[in-house]
Amino acid sequence: MFLIILGIIVIGGTLLIYIGPRLLQGRAEMANNHYKEAQETFAMLYYDPLLPF
Repeated sequence: MFLIILGIIVIGGTLLIYIGPRLLQGRAEMANNHYKEAQETFAMLYYDPLLPF
């Protein structure tokens, strides 16, 4: 019985090692897109075409 539980834990850990980074990368890309959109929105709020730069 102990070996079955240990095997399930090992399989779960292995799956987490392979699936975890993909999930984190997806969340990081989504957060990066949100950040870029917020940055662009902020830049457009304070855009003044009469400024010399």
